Order: sequence, then structure tokens, then C-alpha cells
Amino acid sequence: MKILNKDLVFYKYIIIYKIFAYIKIQKVYIQNIQIIKQIYIKIFIYIYIYIFIYLYIYIYFFFLYFLYFFIFLFLVLNIQNQIFNLEKLPLQERAIEIKNEIFSKKKQLFEKERFQRSISNIQNKFQQQKSQIFSTPGKKRTSQIIESCKKKSFSPFSQSPYQRNSYNIVQIVNQNSKKKEIHHNRSFYQVNKILNLEQKEAFDKYLKDLENKYIYDENGKLKSNVQRKEYLDGSVYIGETILNEEKQEIREGYGIYYYNNGDNMENQMKFIHDVFSEIYAGGWKNNVFQGNGVYLFSTGERYEGELQNGQKHGKGQYFYVNQNHYYGDWFNDLKHGFGVFNIYLNKEKYEGEFQNGLRHGNGDYYYNNGDLYKGQWEYGQKQGFGEVFFQDGSYFSGEWKRNQPNGFGKIIYNNGDAYEGNFVGGFKDGNGVYLHKQANSKFVGFFKKDMPFEFGQFFYGNNDKYEGEINGTQRYGKGTYTYSNGETYEGEWKYDKKNGLGVFHYQDGSVYNGQWSQGQIKGLGTMIYSDGSQYKGQWTKDQKHGNGIYKWSNGAWYNGSWKYDKMNGKGLLVKDNQRIEGTWNENKLINKI
Repeated sequence: MKILNKDLVFYKYIIIYKIFAYIKIQKVYIQNIQIIKQIYIKIFIYIYIYIFIYLYIYIYFFFLYFLYFFIFLFLVLNIQNQIFNLEKLPLQERAIEIKNEIFSKKKQLFEKERFQRSISNIQNKFQQQKSQIFSTPGKKRTSQIIESCKKKSFSPFSQSPYQRNSYNIVQIVNQNSKKKEIHHNRSFYQVNKILNLEQKEAFDKYLKDLENKYIYDENGKLKSNVQRKEYLDGSVYIGETILNEEKQEIREGYGIYYYNNGDNMENQMKFIHDVFSEIYAGGWKNNVFQGNGVYLFSTGERYEGELQNGQKHGKGQYFYVNQNHYYGDWFNDLKHGFGVFNIYLNKEKYEGEFQNGLRHGNGDYYYNNGDLYKGQWEYGQKQGFGEVFFQDGSYFSGEWKRNQPNGFGKIIYNNGDAYEGNFVGGFKDGNGVYLHKQANSKFVGFFKKDMPFEFGQFFYGNNDKYEGEINGTQRYGKGTYTYSNGETYEGEWKYDKKNGLGVFHYQDGSVYNGQWSQGQIKGLGTMIYSDGSQYKGQWTKDQKHGNGIYKWSNGAWYNGSWKYDKMNGKGLLVKDNQRIEGTWNENKLINKI
């Protein structure tokens, strides 16, 4: 009964604790219901464990009772702390969200390019009315840049065909190389800041000429129809404006817009010569570039020409900081139509059609070594039919793919040699015909990386002919050689010479069948002569040499030693039913046995 009374007291505290926990939990947001469930589970697990241990220890191990009591107390307090923190969790999470929102907005503000920023509902410094929402004029938002245009500018540098060695290939020079990206041509590439004082002076002089043309009169004062507007981002517009139908002031007519580049924020209200940013001077319509104008970039680059809806459109020329120059047609901010691109560094030039900023269509490329390519282009590369006039007098015409001869083509070398056939990746590869002018010969067969390969036919200037296996330009393997006098050899070759087993048919009807070495009869072989006689035995340097049997057409025969085509040494001669055996020297018997 004593134990039971204590247990009842214990359960009383448990019930009180559960009520307390329940009241606390009701104050927590419903979004934390999963955490609450987990805490409830922990509470009940601890209670059941404690009851079991309590009853067991109280009966058998009274001295451990207090130890487990403190453990249980610690667990209960821990649960209480979790519930308390759970109450504060929504406020903490909201604080973190606000913090992240603040810093993310700050980060975005600094990362955005000038052409992405827009000014909305800002107060004009000289008027109290709200300005119209506008994007920085002449710049397209990223959402307006189509995916196909997010490519690097085409490289104006290409190599003449067959300049395949790495030390011959012209390395593509980065248009510029420093800090930030500009998108005036929808082509993303790195640009240098102007560090050259001479360039800066030229920039300022050109700007002064524009200012005198558009905004200043003879006395250096603003023209009567010109207004000056300053914007919160530090940009300044000086030029003509009108009120549209909604009574909002917009840029229309002629004027100059000075962009603040963000690099001199402490001086953002100074004049352009101090801030040294980008400037547009020319025609405006409804707050965007329209008509003829000039855009000066802080990099030292410059565009002069026609514009439409804030983009380069029509005839215009672009001066690059590396002194490259383009003059020609533009469409929606890209080179499009006919144009001429001069590459200053390599003194090379492209003259032809463009599409979406890339060489596309028919065009001529002038290399600095005097070579000239005339033909078709596709997406910045030679593709289709094209011709190359080499400085040394050689000439190529044929199909191109990815800047290399690929497909059927013909090349005539300055020494008179010519090839007509298939190309792959700039190499003669596949079936083709090669003419050697000096040797007055021709090869017809298969090529691999500029060399005859595996099997083909050689037609020589003396009317000889070879048909068979080859290795490069040499006869190698099995093949048949037909001489102009009618003689033929059919057999094995090595390094352009008869080597191995082969059969030779002579003009007089004689036939040799046997071994060859270095183009000569050497080893074991059989010669059947045109008169019916034959020799079977050893040979060297096209002569009978060693042991062999010679049979005459009249039935006589000799079996013995030979030296340089004559009987020499021991041998047996059978003639007219006589047997003559002895030692021979140059076909004469010197010692009879």
C-alpha cells in the first residue's frame, strides 16, 4: 500500500506536467506540428521507462532510486526547454528571412550590369514631377537577349588550309582581356579598361566634337532647345526633349547621354571628363536611340552609324580597342548583311556576308601571308564550297567543313603536282588521284592522312604500272608490276623492291619462280628458260650460285656447285650417256674423278 500511495503521487505530477505541456504547445504555430508530435512521443517514452525502473529499483535497489530520479528530472527539463524554443522559432525564422532578403537585395544591386538597371518613379533633380519608367537607353535587358546570341564573338583569325602544325596555327587573340563584360553587340567578351593616356585624350577630343555638334553653340553655351537632366544613378542627359501624349517628358530629337559606370560613385555627379564613362550622342525617339548616332564606350571602342529602337541597325562602323574595325550592315545590334572586318593585329581582312554577328554566306578572307579564301561560310566557319589562292601559286577548290577541306576537292601545287579526290579534316583521305608532274606518274587509290594507303595503282612515266599493296608512296606487300616491254613480276615487295617469294615473266618467255631480296634473285628458285632448259637451286645477285641442277633441252644435265652463273667446284655432268664427275672451274673440267 505504501508503494501504491507513492505511485499515485507520481502519476499526479505526470498528469499536471502533461497539462502544462499541452497549454504551452497550443501557443506554437501549426506549422510545427511534426516537432510537437516528436516531443509528445519522447514524453510518453520517458514516463513509461521511469515507471518501470521506479517500481523495479524501489523494491530491489533502493539506493539507486535517487540517481534515476535526477536522470528523469533532467529529461523532463530538456523537453520543457525544447517547447520554449519552439515558441520562439517562428520569430527566429522570420528574422533570418529578413536578413537574407536584405543581403540578397544588396548583392543583386551590385552584381547587375548597367544595361540591366532601370529607374522607376524617381524624382528628377530639376523638376518635382515623377520621371517616366525607362531602361538605360540603347541597352537590351538580359530577358531580351535570345539564346542563339549568347555566344562569343567570332574569331576573325583562321589559318590557311594545311597549316596543321601547332607552331603554324595562328592563336586566337581575345578581343580584350580584363574586368567586366559588355553586351553592346550581344557578344560576350572581356574588355580592357583604358589605361593609355593617348587613348583617353583621343576619347575626350572626339567627345568635345560631338558636344559642339549637338548641344553647344558658338559661345560654348547650351543651345536654346537643349535641356540638362541628371538621374539618381549619376547618368546625365543633355539634349532635346518633348512631352508625350501622357504629358511625360521623354528624350526625342538630338542629344548626348552620359552613363555613370559605377566605378567612381563618389564623383558620380561630376562631368564626363572626370568620370570617364560611356556616352551616346545622336538621334533619339521615345527615349531610345534612333537615327544616326555615335556610342563611345569607356573601353575606348566606338560605334558610328544608324540605329533603330535602341540598337545598331542599318549601316555603321565599329572601332575596337585592339584597333580592329568593322564597316557594314547591322540588324538588331548584330553584324548582319554585307560588311568588311579588318583585323589589325594580323593585318587580315574578311569581306563578305554576315548573319547574327557571324560570317555567314559568301565571303573572302585575306590572310597576312598572301593567301586568299573565296567561298561559303556558315556560323563563322568555312563551310560549303570554297577556293584558296595560295601566295606560292598553289590553288585549292572543293568542299569545306568546320574551316577545313572536307569532301571532294582538287589542289594544284606550284610544282605542277595535282590531287583530285576526297578530303577529311584538311587531309587527303579516301579515294583519289595524285599526279606527279616531275616524274610524269600517277597514283590512283586510297589515301590516309595525305599518304597513299593499303592498296592502289601507280602509273609511271615510262608506261610501267604497279597494282597492289602499298605503304605510303612505296610498294610494300603483295603486288603486280607490269613493265612497258611486257615483262611482269607478281609477288612480294618491301620498301619498293622485290623481296620474298615472286614470279617473274621475262620478255623472251623465260620464267623465274622463287626467292628475291633487295630487288634481286637470291635464295632458292627455279628458272625455266625459253629454250626449254631449266635450273633449280641456289641463286645470288640474279645468278646461279651455290648448289643446283641444270637441265639442258637436249637431255644433258649437271648437278653440282655453281659460282656466278658458271659450273665451279665439284659436280657431275651427264651428257650423251657419259658420266663426267670431277672438279670444275668456269664451266671447264680441271680434275676428273
